[in-house]
Order: sequence, then C-alpha cells, then structure tokens
Amino acid sequence: MKHINNKRFEIAVIFLLISLISVSQNNVGIGTTIPDASAILHLESTDKGILISRLTTAQMNLVLFPANGLMVYNTDSSCFFYYKQTAWFSLCNGGSTGITGVTGATGSTGLTGATGTAGTNGIDGVNGTNGATGATGNTGLTGATGATGNNGINGTNGSNGGGGISGGISNISDMGPVLNWQDCSRYCYNLTENGYTDWRMPTVGDLAQARDNADPAFGFPGECSCFVWTSSPNPSLSASWVAFQESAGVPPYYSWNTTSGSVFDTRTCRCVR
Repeated sequence: MKHINNKRFEIAVIFLLISLISVSQNNVGIGTTIPDASAILHLESTDKGILISRLTTAQMNLVLFPANGLMVYNTDSSCFFYYKQTAWFSLCNGGSTGITGVTGATGSTGLTGATGTAGTNGIDGVNGTNGATGATGNTGLTGATGATGNNGINGTNGSNGGGGISGGISNISDMGPVLNWQDCSRYCYNLTENGYTDWRMPTVGDLAQARDNADPAFGFPGECSCFVWTSSPNPSLSASWVAFQESAGVPPYYSWNTTSGSVFDTRTCRCVR
C-alpha cells in the first residue's frame, strides 16, 4: 500500500512540473508540444478546424464594450466580422476593384417589338431658309406687237462734244476691267472719270454709232480687239446680253460684230455718258 502511494505522489509531481513549464512559456499549444514562440495559442490538426462564436446581427450588436479586433461569425450574412473603433466590419467586403475583364461577344439581336402608339403631332417648326433659285425656264412665245405709240417731244440739243465722237453720247470712257455683266453695270454707275459721274453701260447702238463716227486715224480711246458689255438684252436668249466687238477695218471703214453672254460671263467693261 505504501508503494502505491509513492507512485501517485510521483505522478502528481510530474504533472505539476509540466504545468509550471507551460506557464513559464506563456503560450498554449493544442495538437503540438512545441507552440510557436510568437503565438499565444498554437493549434495543429489535420482533420479539425477552429470554431469561433456564431452570432446573429442582433446578438453581435448587443456585445458590450467589444474590444478592437474582436472577431465573430455573423450567421445572418454568413461572413466573419471584426470590431474596429466604433463599428463592426465584414471580411466579405472585397478590396479595390480589379481590372475590367474583356467585353464578351455581342449577343444576337432580339425580335423587334411591336410598334408603339403614334404620339401627338409636335408644334410646327420655324420655316427654313429659302432654297437656291431654280434654273430659268424656257423663254415663252413672243407676244403680238403692240400699237405704235405717239412720238414723244423732241429733246433739246446737247452741247457739242469736243473733237470727236458724235451722236447720242458725249463721252466714252477709257477701257475698264474685265467683269461679269452685273459687276460692269455697277462699275459704270459708280465711275468717276474726267470730272464726270453720270456714266452708264452703253447700248449696242451707242457703240455702233461711236464706232462709225470715230476718227479713222485714232478710233476709240484705248481701243482693243475685244468684246465689250452692253445694256442691250438678247431677245432670243433669256438672261443674256449682247456684247459689242471693237475691231478696226481698213480706214476709213470699220467693221464690228456682236455676240451674247450670260450675266455670269466676263467681258471688257467700257462706259458712256
């Protein structure tokens, strides 16, 4: 009996020494006799895990004075939560958003839906600007010649011109620029030459008379063999005016020709008064 008591005493002493050694290490090992020095609790197992407290959200929020780092498993969201400062944070919330993946292939187009009910007509918009003028139509048939009117009163004779061109015009300008018909008309209207401002575009008759009455030795001032615009329209072509050609023949005879041109053609510009 005394021998048995000695054995019990020895076993008690051994457990006491083991307890003292564990306390002196200041950490606990479960499943290992050599817990890692950096861990207060070292668990080792190949067929078991660690199970921490499982709480609902309501139970988690009722924990009094939770310490920073306190962890629980929330059974409502099936996620681990940890406490920090003043709130619980879920470990299920991911980090920063990753790079956007490649766009998948476009799916096939679905069937066209039924046409909806037509809406009410909107307010009429503002009228747009007028379009460009269309092309001029063909010239209509010439009407019957009207009755000849009474002769007008003869005008007073104009003063004699100085040396030269005689007839219904007093002066003919120097050769002007090459312009279209409209610009030539404006050119004559705005011309100031030799102190005169009453210039106009000549008719075919003005230039023919001046041509026939010009001094054979000198001709027109600044004469050239070119076509000059007139204010005489071509009756057989709409939007067309006759151009007079200045050209000298063998003195004392002169020859002249006419041609037609639209208002957009360019001819030499000469003015009369």
